[in-house]
Amino acid sequence: RASQDGYPLLQRVLVSFGTEVAFERNLSDALAKVLGASVSSEDDPDKDKDKETTAEQRLTKALADADAALKASEEALAEGDFAAYGEAQDDLRDAVDRAIEAQRQIARTTDEVEPLPETSPAPEESPSAEAPLDAGTPAPDAVPAPEASVSVAPAA
Repeated sequence: RASQDGYPLLQRVLVSFGTEVAFERNLSDALAKVLGASVSSEDDPDKDKDKETTAEQRLTKALADADAALKASEEALAEGDFAAYGEAQDDLRDAVDRAIEAQRQIARTTDEVEPLPETSPAPEESPSAEAPLDAGTPAPDAVPAPEASVSVAPAA
């Protein structure tokens, strides 16, 4: 039902992610409960400036740096600037190393992620001896990821 003011008033937020569900007074609290972590509010962007970066943040930064270094490397090679190419390759190696380390830290803190192996050549692919999947069984890569949804409950 509509309130006397003529517009709905946000009372609670319902958030679901996979099998996790939260029903809280605001979106930040609901997300924090579902994700099992604190979510910073947009109201105070300086609130987390002094906090240390998380492994997930370091991984994201390292991957962005690797992408930028790869692009710089390709540009330098196209221009024949081998000094710049070498520097870009050094930057790329550094970014990849930081990404691997951040992923290992994430793997140590969660049971869901396998740690990355030490850098080594990939083994040759061998034919699979497994039986083909039943027509009614979806392939492992066809199983959808959990979906997230947010619902807002108006005032009664």
